[in-house]
Amino acid sequence: IGLTSVNYSGAGSIINNSTTGGGLEIISSGTGNITAIVGGNVSALGNEFAVLANHTGTAGNIVITTVTGTTLRGGFGGVGALINNSGSDGTVSVTNNAAVGSPTAALNTFDYGVAGQSNGLGAVSVINNGAVGLATDRAQDFGIYGAIFGNSSAALSITGSGAVFSANTGIVAFNIGSGTTTINYTGAINSNGATSTGGAGISVATSSNAATSVTTVCAEVPGLSSPS
Repeated sequence: IGLTSVNYSGAGSIINNSTTGGGLEIISSGTGNITAIVGGNVSALGNEFAVLANHTGTAGNIVITTVTGTTLRGGFGGVGALINNSGSDGTVSVTNNAAVGSPTAALNTFDYGVAGQSNGLGAVSVINNGAVGLATDRAQDFGIYGAIFGNSSAALSITGSGAVFSANTGIVAFNIGSGTTTINYTGAINSNGATSTGGAGISVATSSNAATSVTTVCAEVPGLSSPS
């Protein structure tokens, strides 16, 4: 979309009953920003995020905010944002206030709750204040996911207060750059329930020369791991 920014704001529900595609997908290959304020319920039966922003341009930020009192249901996940250009210095900011879960007819099938990733040079911020899953409907991979896979010196931050239920790992941070990775999470993280495979509460993987800070005030954090 060239230099043009894409802005979305709406309070209506979005429903995709097809087995392909997501609910709300915003894609740009230009250098403008993607900004979305999602104020309605969004559901998608296919193996996609309910809400997804994907930016492949050489510049441009992504800012996605979901509103309290809404629900995101996607076969692959709730809300995700991706910058997929190694030369982009655009930043990723995802703030989720919605409840996230699987399609109602297929519980325990969504993979990711809230995700933000850059394959470029910019910072990534993931904030989750909504409930990700339930004891009866868990994220099958990661409840909250933040990642920087570019040659970046920018910061990666994961914060929030929403409860997380996962069959694998509650919160995952990957940062192969040299910037600081910070997790400051006060919500309950449950990754060890009846339908769980018993993964870690929080998993952090960073490059050897990057600073890492993890602070939690959680009702339950079954484990903390730092894989190589």
